[in-house]
Amino acid sequence: MDIEIHRYNMQRSIADSIHANERNSAPQVEITFGGSNANICHGSGVSTKTLSDLVVAVEFVNALGEVQIVSDPDQLKAVAGSFGLFGVVTCLTLRMDEMTIAKMNTKKIQVQCTIPPYEGFVVPKKLQKKDKSSEWMRQEGWDKFVHSVKNDYYVEWFWFVWSGECWVNCWDTARKEDIPEDDIREEYPGEAKTKFQEAMETMAHLANSTVFKAYPPKFQIKMFSTMAITALPEEQVNTYVVNALHFQRGIHNMRVYDLELEIPIEAKADDPNEPDLEVVKKAWWDIIALTYDKEFKKKEDYPLRLALEMRIFGGSDIHMAPVAGNKWTCSIEVLTTQDTHLDKWEHFMQRVTDAWCKLHPNVRPHWAKQLPKTMYGMDTKDWIREAYKENILRFREAMIAVGKCAEGGTIQPKDNQMMFSNPFFDYVLDKLWQ
Repeated sequence: MDIEIHRYNMQRSIADSIHANERNSAPQVEITFGGSNANICHGSGVSTKTLSDLVVAVEFVNALGEVQIVSDPDQLKAVAGSFGLFGVVTCLTLRMDEMTIAKMNTKKIQVQCTIPPYEGFVVPKKLQKKDKSSEWMRQEGWDKFVHSVKNDYYVEWFWFVWSGECWVNCWDTARKEDIPEDDIREEYPGEAKTKFQEAMETMAHLANSTVFKAYPPKFQIKMFSTMAITALPEEQVNTYVVNALHFQRGIHNMRVYDLELEIPIEAKADDPNEPDLEVVKKAWWDIIALTYDKEFKKKEDYPLRLALEMRIFGGSDIHMAPVAGNKWTCSIEVLTTQDTHLDKWEHFMQRVTDAWCKLHPNVRPHWAKQLPKTMYGMDTKDWIREAYKENILRFREAMIAVGKCAEGGTIQPKDNQMMFSNPFFDYVLDKLWQ
């Protein structure tokens, strides 16, 4: 595979590049490399890490007002995913894959056949009524799920609340020369469809904040789930990888509340090279069941009104990455409309967090998403200080080393704190500044 090195100014958006290994980053077009890299964002596929793991050099304006460049691999484990704490980043140099063709094959699959329930789990009655699958179909669905996780270039699953189907976006790639030119759609989804999607996302946001707001949450959920699962395509398309990753445009026009946690996937006891995906079943189905909980039905107020979404990818070498040290990671999130009452959403987030934290002792929140109030019985900020203790110390060592390289004199962590930190990082990274 050919490797290309490219430098990007921070105002340049991901959509401007046709060579980026973008599955390591967020699927939105309308973000910058700097914005997604600073928060250690990620994409999907077990062979990928985070966007920050691709960085081979960072240019930034340091606390002395000087332009400084870091390219040392050890120092980059801190600087490449540093939340801007080293300075104002002006340029990134990224290592990228050769451009390939995505062999898209999106599908809508019965919920019980997408990721079959774990043993002993009782499927909610309303979903049972929608289920037309047999035990054989569910086993076949599990086999396909495992195959996709282990072999596909990109893997993603959506369940819209109370829907009987999931939208599955899993596909592999091929070299351009291995596919007839007539079978490649160079523009996808295409100009007309892009404008339509952008308009629909805007209209959905406006409807949620105005028209739908007058209706009960139950009606809002049914309307959105029906519209979403109907609108998403079932199609086989060969197109450039970057187009496939940006299958849905205008996502930024739909404002949401969003909780995402990263759950480590351990190896099977009898095979260190085989991921134990039972934890994924539990993470997925426990939240589906929660949407049918009597607590919300009794109050006629359902805080999760949009979707449950999941991607599976690798780990990271970046010190402050939530997935640092993982071999495999289940990245799973819940999203609702901003019309949802914030107190009720925070209560639901906590119930989701408590359920997912039972699955592994090192579940961590995505830095770029909302934080629950507590994790493992501790205030979340206090828990982060403890959970990242060793990571923070390594981050501090790198910050001191980088500070010694500044031309105008040594920059101490306290100098960076004064210039670039905020109250949140002052607290959770307290050992960094000492």
